[in-house]
Amino acid sequence: MTVLERFLVAIPGIDPTGVNATQLHAMASSWLGHGGTPTWSVAPPRIVDGVPALEFATFGGDAAERLGEAAVPGREVRLGASRGEVLLPPARIACLSWADLCRPSSWRRWDVEFLTPTSYRRGDHFAPWPEPTALLHSLSERWAGPGVPRISQERAPEVRVEAVEGQTRRLRLTVGRERRAITIHGFVGQIRYYCGDAEVAAQVNRLLMFAEFAGAGVYATWGLGVMRFRPAGEPENTDVESGYRARQRHVSSV
Repeated sequence: MTVLERFLVAIPGIDPTGVNATQLHAMASSWLGHGGTPTWSVAPPRIVDGVPALEFATFGGDAAERLGEAAVPGREVRLGASRGEVLLPPARIACLSWADLCRPSSWRRWDVEFLTPTSYRRGDHFAPWPEPTALLHSLSERWAGPGVPRISQERAPEVRVEAVEGQTRRLRLTVGRERRAITIHGFVGQIRYYCGDAEVAAQVNRLLMFAEFAGAGVYATWGLGVMRFRPAGEPENTDVESGYRARQRHVSSV
């Protein structure tokens, strides 16, 4: 059964402060592949328990298997100007099935934290504002499992922003075989979303759970769009177990 998973790969020797998004993508895609519709994402390196590490997420195809085959102990890794070696096989830190994403949910508010710059394509440019329609549409398009949650244009206004705290960051990426340089402005910070319609809210909850693996917006395989969320307030129906609580059980059990 296909599952959504997140893994940590410890790589002593690399310098998390000296890695840009283009370098991160080059290294990660050498392990997990180029082209097609990605079924993986990566977060920028960080220090975990005193050791530099990369976090990968996989959500379809054979991405998890490819990660396991690539991230073997002793393998040399070059990131930016630093070099390191994989310390241990990938450690799974979160796991969900597609069925978990379909569990009933009655949450209506969500606090979403965008940890790395998040941007959305607008024709020939990129916009940093994760307004609800852009966020949810991009996630529906990336969904790699059965029963794609789709929110129609007519019902999209049911989802609105209640609070914002954040900033815009500018970064340069080198993309494509022609190594074209582009500039992206991305949002970093926290947004509270609200939905007044129970049916639409259930779809929103599924998409946000998916986003914790797939990333939000563009260039998730460059480390952009890393996000986490938590329900805000109380669910409308406390007798219905939310997918969020199911997620918490799975995360704590792996």
